[in-house]
Amino acid sequence: RLLGEAGVPVTTEVALGDEAGLARAAERMVSHSRRILGEDPGNTEALATNACGIAIQGDVRQFKERIELALLLDPDNMLSRYNFACMAAAFLGDVDMAVDLLGPVFEVGTSSSFVRFAMADPDLAEARNNRQIRKMLAGATKRLPAVPEASPAASAARPRS
Repeated sequence: RLLGEAGVPVTTEVALGDEAGLARAAERMVSHSRRILGEDPGNTEALATNACGIAIQGDVRQFKERIELALLLDPDNMLSRYNFACMAAAFLGDVDMAVDLLGPVFEVGTSSSFVRFAMADPDLAEARNNRQIRKMLAGATKRLPAVPEASPAASAARPRS
């Protein structure tokens, strides 16, 4: 819910190219989630929101620390993994980190939704040029027969926690 509320302004700011608005949205994400984490340090939703805000701010070290903690507390949360991969690719330019985060999503995930989203998600546009990601998408497409053939225009929607 936290990222969902903050994700709309972030998506809008990115689409409009509003760097100042994006910075304000990231600061709201970070400050709001920090307040929650002060009361409940194990709140994985607040950790995810905090990590995503930090990624937008460009702090790789803190982003990695937050996602490690979030995934330690909730290792099977594929939505968080997907969103972290999007942040790593789109805001940090770290396709290798995105590959590492997406691996479990495509290898063990049982939902074709993530594959459809990844084929069209603008956050993963550059990452889709990566051979490993193309291979993971192709494998998941074969394993999950409800997924249409890999097409970047398959869907414009994307998951957000």
